[in-house]
Amino acid sequence: MYFLAPETELISGGSDKQLILWECNGTGAWTSQAVKSIPLKGHTEAVCAVDAVYQSDEPGLNLLIASAASDSTVRVWSRCGPEAKCIEILQFGNGFVMDVCLSFLPGSNVPVLGGDDCKISLFIQQNDQFQKALILSGHEDWIRGVEWAVCGEDLFLASCAQDCLIRIWKVCTKSKQLPETEDNSLRLKENIFTVKDTDTSYAVTLESVLAGHENWVYAVHWQPSISKDGSMQQPMRILSASMDKTMIIWEPDKESGVWLEQVRVGEVGGNTLGFFDGQFSPDGSMIVAHAFHGALHLWKQATVNKKEWTPEVVISGHFNSVEDVKWDPEGEFIISVGSDQTTRLFAPWKRKEATE
Repeated sequence: MYFLAPETELISGGSDKQLILWECNGTGAWTSQAVKSIPLKGHTEAVCAVDAVYQSDEPGLNLLIASAASDSTVRVWSRCGPEAKCIEILQFGNGFVMDVCLSFLPGSNVPVLGGDDCKISLFIQQNDQFQKALILSGHEDWIRGVEWAVCGEDLFLASCAQDCLIRIWKVCTKSKQLPETEDNSLRLKENIFTVKDTDTSYAVTLESVLAGHENWVYAVHWQPSISKDGSMQQPMRILSASMDKTMIIWEPDKESGVWLEQVRVGEVGGNTLGFFDGQFSPDGSMIVAHAFHGALHLWKQATVNKKEWTPEVVISGHFNSVEDVKWDPEGEFIISVGSDQTTRLFAPWKRKEATE
């Protein structure tokens, strides 16, 4: 499931082998009378991951969608106007893609697709086709999640895997790299590819490896961009969810730049099986997570001591495992989907003040 900003469109995929593009009428009222649905059919097995980006400044005109399914394919869809169609099928043979993420190369409008089948595969759209540009190796077990983030003029990719590690990769134009010197002992290995359409070379380097979880890491997410000084800025902050029953917030140290664990929250004891996924609130002051048994968990950052996070009363309602959860871009409500075949929309309960 993937929310698009502004919150008038929603992409969902499920075990019925199809995706659905939901379009609200723009009033913000997600009701059956106000929502139009467009089914996207083509996968032959259950859809397990979906992502989307707008290819134009005005939402609703041109939408690029990527979906991964257990049929070992990734399908790329394009929505122009009222219609959506599959424009490409990427075959992964015996591989199984567990997550996909779309973005644009730094300083360009060239889409880049990140997916995984034990290794991270980067696909670049050239001549209206997605071509494999690089394979990023390093993880030693199945990769469970990937997510892009644009920070300034650079593009960052976070990945997590069953090897209990998180890796952060940096993509930037080759011209921005430091000039070669005779002493290359301390230089990071660069993976270089060239986009023929623009004749621009890009370098991919491993920014950091984060070790702190003691079991499989199932999800990794960047904090959403925030508005600051009249522009949208990407906080260098990552949230990870693991089977070790903990959620960790990672940030680079202000002096050394080394990524460190800043906050760890979670559950102790009980019959929980760890966390399957989690998300920041839009301003990064809250964390919502869901466990394998379907329970939702919520933590809130203290107002005075920013490193103190306390558990909060959490919404509930699903009677089976929760499969996905997402904040809306404005932080006004949360939408969740579960294997109980229901989608639930949660919003604040605004009560009138008691009168004397």
